[in-house]
Amino acid sequence: LWENGVMTGLDNLAHAIDINDLGQIVGKSSGSVLWDDGLVTHLGSRTQYPQDLNNLGQIVGDTGPIGPDEYYYAFLWIDGVRVEFGAEDSQALGINDRGQVVGWSGESAYLWEDGVMTDLGYLGGNLGFAQDINHCGQVAAVRATGGGLEALLWEDGRLTELGPTVVSVGANIHLSINDAGQIVGQSAGWGTDGLERHATLWTRNYDTR
Repeated sequence: LWENGVMTGLDNLAHAIDINDLGQIVGKSSGSVLWDDGLVTHLGSRTQYPQDLNNLGQIVGDTGPIGPDEYYYAFLWIDGVRVEFGAEDSQALGINDRGQVVGWSGESAYLWEDGVMTDLGYLGGNLGFAQDINHCGQVAAVRATGGGLEALLWEDGRLTELGPTVVSVGANIHLSINDAGQIVGQSAGWGTDGLERHATLWTRNYDTR
């Protein structure tokens, strides 16, 4: 944990993944854990991979692999109770303070709220992945096309392409969105030296920088 120029080692936490405004940290030790001012809470006995944490201490991620086909299942952890949802092979990747959860299930993106999962579909591509959601309900998402992975903004059922750049080719990527609607991630394109990848900020007019 780095704060005010001081780096502090976190006991019983091998890998810190996310931190909220209260200073709570979710990560991995021998299993998935929530670290809160030195107190470590284990999130369950099954293999889990936490992905995001909101300011209410609610955690999302995926549980698995499970069964002979090694499927993953999305989960939501609230006040010591883990709820699994989604189809076979699903992930929960982002949660906001309204309890809205985004991720992917099967081959399409989804928005989960109050026990209801809304299928966002393939987002105009071959596959769709919702990766993060801000407190306004705007979703940073990715679709797979024949040319690679493209970054998108999903808002109230409308899709906005974030630019002509391909986010990544042959690699996993992750997008993050803040409450101002700014999105960060990776863009890539073919240059004189081959495929060139760059850290990218998409602003409100969704030009790349």
